Amino acid sequence: MTKLIDDLSAYGVDAKDVLERFVGDEELYRDCLMLFVNDNAFSELGSALECKDYTTAFEKAHLLKGVCANLGLAVLLEKICVLVETLRERKTEGLDEMYRAVIDSIEALRTILS
Repeated sequence: MTKLIDDLSAYGVDAKDVLERFVGDEELYRDCLMLFVNDNAFSELGSALECKDYTTAFEKAHLLKGVCANLGLAVLLEKICVLVETLRERKTEGLDEMYRAVIDSIEALRTILS
C-alpha cells in the first residue's frame, strides 16, 4: 500500500473495500477525494445553517452523506449522519457543534491529501 492509503486507513477508510470500487486506481480515488474536500457544498451547508435555512442545510448535508458513503469515509460519514438526522427531525440544538465536527474531519482529510 502507498503512504496515502496507509494514512487514509488510519483516518478510518476501509481501503480494500474502497479501492475495489475504484478498480484499484488509487490516483482516481485521490482525485475524487480532492474534488470532494474542495466541494462548495461544505461552505453552502455552513451558510445555510448560519441563515437558519434548514431545508437547504438538510439537502446539502444529505448530498455530502451520500458522497461520504461512496468514498468510504466512515468517520466523516458518522458525523454527517448525525447532522442529517438532526435536521431531518427539525431539531436545531447543537447544529453548530455538529457542523464544526464535520469541518474538523474535512480539515484532517485535507491534511492527509496535501
